[in-house]
Amino acid sequence: MQSNLFETLAVGGRRFRFKLCRKPDTALGPATVDHWWMPVTEVYAQRQRKNQANQGNHRAVLDFYWACCQQERATNERDAQERFLLAGLLPMMRSDGGRRIFADAFPARGTQLERSAEIENLELAIRSQARQTLSWDGFRNRTRDALTPRTEYSADQREQYTAFVHGLLDEACQLLERGDVQGAMLAASTNWSDLIRTYGRRKGHQDIKLILDILSYEGRAAFHHAYSLVWSDLIPFLAARHGISDPTAAFLRFWHQDWIRPDQSNPNCCYSLFHGHVFALHPCGARFLLTPSGQRLLGNWLIELESNQLLEQVLHGLSLSAFEYRRILMDRASLRPDDQVANVSEIEDLHAQDLQNRSGHRRLPGPRSDD
Repeated sequence: MQSNLFETLAVGGRRFRFKLCRKPDTALGPATVDHWWMPVTEVYAQRQRKNQANQGNHRAVLDFYWACCQQERATNERDAQERFLLAGLLPMMRSDGGRRIFADAFPARGTQLERSAEIENLELAIRSQARQTLSWDGFRNRTRDALTPRTEYSADQREQYTAFVHGLLDEACQLLERGDVQGAMLAASTNWSDLIRTYGRRKGHQDIKLILDILSYEGRAAFHHAYSLVWSDLIPFLAARHGISDPTAAFLRFWHQDWIRPDQSNPNCCYSLFHGHVFALHPCGARFLLTPSGQRLLGNWLIELESNQLLEQVLHGLSLSAFEYRRILMDRASLRPDDQVANVSEIEDLHAQDLQNRSGHRRLPGPRSDD
């Protein structure tokens, strides 16, 4: 593996430098790809690392996104403004709270034996169902039910959510329209700090804390949107500079980009098929890629990219990884007295439960156009 690599993208006369890792000749079943990624520690500037945010990829991703908005003359669009501001607030946000809306925390490491057993269970589950398929919409439904609480929101909660978005971001959006990026981020940060001080660190106010959790989740989703935009330019740049193959480019697009689809019920909106996440930064993807059967499913598709059936086999395997991940989180939370990991049948039972229950959580509606 090669680490501490740097590549620079240019937008509108500005240059943005990204730290990358590379593993050439990565075997994925029958395919071989040139695997590029960003170190997770460089991507997320969580609260304990906020003083280092300007030195890592986190700041570069945000600045690249806003430069693209400027180039496309989209800086006055509320949707773009909110994404930029929420992504910029991510280091201050309630990371645990956001994960109550959509689980994406990497579980405690456990022992080597436990980790090996967990991956082996997932490997057996994927191998036993390797020919099963799942559409993108089916994948969205099943991962939603695996990784989000089944919650319905009242009309009052929806109105309260909308009011909080306006209170948090209206002033900052006005400053962005005047070109004051630094002032806008300061205004949003100050408003967020006031909300946390008033509600987040005190007992009670459960409805308001729920809204803060949802906003924290949306901050993460907004950042992933910007991250995905970086990779949409970075992949062709790597292809031109390093001569990566078509299967490699397809793998990098699949792994690093947020897949979205137009909403058939509302042609002006679209939704994220993985709920604002990308496989490269989620534990489901990491665990899937550790299994030989997961690698094989990916490789089969990469050497026959026109096959929708092979892609849907990959999506089915990733959905199994989502249920296995949920089971691990449940195990860690309950601290099972027998100290054993679940077997394949437990993963499949969770999967079967999902087939019977499709009433999973949906995000409270906000002005953003994706889920």
